[in-house]
Amino acid sequence: MEITCFNCGQTWRVAAGQLLAAKLRFGLGFTNHTFSCPNCDAKNVIIDTDVRSSEQANHLIPLTGAHPEVDTHPPRATNSGASAPTNPVPGPRITSKQIHAVVLERGLPLRREHERNAEIMDTLRKDENVIILDTWTNGEDTWVQLGPERWAVIEQDGEALIRLLDA
Repeated sequence: MEITCFNCGQTWRVAAGQLLAAKLRFGLGFTNHTFSCPNCDAKNVIIDTDVRSSEQANHLIPLTGAHPEVDTHPPRATNSGASAPTNPVPGPRITSKQIHAVVLERGLPLRREHERNAEIMDTLRKDENVIILDTWTNGEDTWVQLGPERWAVIEQDGEALIRLLDA
């Protein structure tokens, strides 16, 4: 899939991991996903129907800015590396849809934030069944949220670490 930036007009091909993250969000009931332009870093928001129609027609998605249906979320707290908070951040929003998955890698770390150097909160076992509540991607890494302060990378260097069972 290709996107044309609403800000600078550059067209770029969406990475497979970014497209996976968008599809996961749509599967969880979200109606939009934000893609950052690699040229100017502008936030380009697309809705799920745009992605579906682009896959069927295999055409460019021109963006003109934010869609009116865009979900707004407060900014996430940064991880200072301090000990566990006494007032932890609230969990992800509860959606009526959940995506079931299975862990493919032994010892997959669950991190406090969706960053490779974030504190490890737990470890997943190979063949463990999990429920995906949310996703996040920066264009290189695609992360899934499995609970409050529980993030795992879903693929690394093009290799799946978690396999979706029903998406």
